[in-house]
Amino acid sequence: MSPETQKSNKNRFVLWVKALFLLLSLSPITLFTAEQQGITLIVTGGYRGRVEGCNCPGGLTGGLSQRIVMSNERFPNQMLSGLDCGAILDLDPEMGRFTSRCTIFGLAKLGLKVIGVTPRDLFYGVEFLKSIADSAGVQLVSANLFDAETDELIFKPWAVLLVPSFPRSSVGTKPYKLAVTSLIDGQPGRRFNVPVGWTRCPPDSVIDELVKTVPEDTDYIILLTDMGEGTLREMLRDVSIFDIALTSSRQFYTASSFILEKTLIAHPYPDGRSLDYIRLYCETLPEFFSQPIPENKKGDPAIEKWLRGCLGRDE
Repeated sequence: MSPETQKSNKNRFVLWVKALFLLLSLSPITLFTAEQQGITLIVTGGYRGRVEGCNCPGGLTGGLSQRIVMSNERFPNQMLSGLDCGAILDLDPEMGRFTSRCTIFGLAKLGLKVIGVTPRDLFYGVEFLKSIADSAGVQLVSANLFDAETDELIFKPWAVLLVPSFPRSSVGTKPYKLAVTSLIDGQPGRRFNVPVGWTRCPPDSVIDELVKTVPEDTDYIILLTDMGEGTLREMLRDVSIFDIALTSSRQFYTASSFILEKTLIAHPYPDGRSLDYIRLYCETLPEFFSQPIPENKKGDPAIEKWLRGCLGRDE
């Protein structure tokens, strides 16, 4: 090798080392991908207490144990936060109270932080739901469910979540601040919609006050609801504060999530048959993802043991 070639190679090596040193000295934000910079929200809706899966067609049975395994595989070593848009309780006359309780406690193990209360969730009464949620460390929200005697809101209209994220600036890490509310459909409903003790108001009668009370300095404003797709589309054309709307309604006909104006609208798969989650990013629109839980998915033995004990089936 000639002296000129050796000198040229040495210069290239020096330049490469300098470039590497410069790259490593940059602030962390420049090294993280968009996936790393965002946060993940696990979302559920229409779960109906199906902690042991469901006898549903199509081979997607779900199940709490399988859901947690899939979550650990997809998001290893991550502390997740979760939102539920209602219809979380099982109304079975024999085991409904047990499976409902285990559902809330089980989803709390997966990071559930807030439930948007729907009429179905009051089937066993307000105190039943409040007691379980309080024990599980889960917040309950609703902006249009009122006490029938006092005309006062039964639940808080807003929940605020501070969710840690990867660095969003050269200054360091800053948590995402999420403001979460819930509005139920104002139309008269089915048998579980008329228990004694509470009443509802149409969403349009409370929306102005809701807009006035949005928590300050929030990164994302999220609506949890049981409105059908048509009703939700109509409301969101006039109300532009929400970044994300999640519905547990069965009257959802669009095959996937979609953006209306600036709002991401999504419908978590019912009966817990899919691992659904939303990715929130610093500078781009949020995205909704859904991973079906296959029938042959192996569960977590420790979770299955816990679930048997929760359901009173210890051997």
